[in-house]
Amino acid sequence: MKLIYAAVVGMAIAAPAYAAERTIKTEYLACNPERQFHVAERFRSSGDSKALKAFTAGALLSRTCVSLKPGAIVFTAGSGKGAGIIKIRPKGSFRTFFTSESALQ
Repeated sequence: MKLIYAAVVGMAIAAPAYAAERTIKTEYLACNPERQFHVAERFRSSGDSKALKAFTAGALLSRTCVSLKPGAIVFTAGSGKGAGIIKIRPKGSFRTFFTSESALQ
């Protein structure tokens, strides 16, 4: 029984090590929960830069979103519910966020 438990714990610890390392190619927003990211994308696609700027400022202050800068390293942690949405973990962070797959190289 202890051997099985040790194997399960070992696999759980080793699983994040297999995440693919990717680089951010363009400045983009990443949010958690995923619905926050969808709100930001709606503002971006509508072309309402004033609303997007206000949303981004509030989301960054509340720490539900982070700003991804070009050249930053992230690890993929799965995919989101929507098409083209990817779950990432910025290097040095324990939190995961959702962002557009087009922001990654």
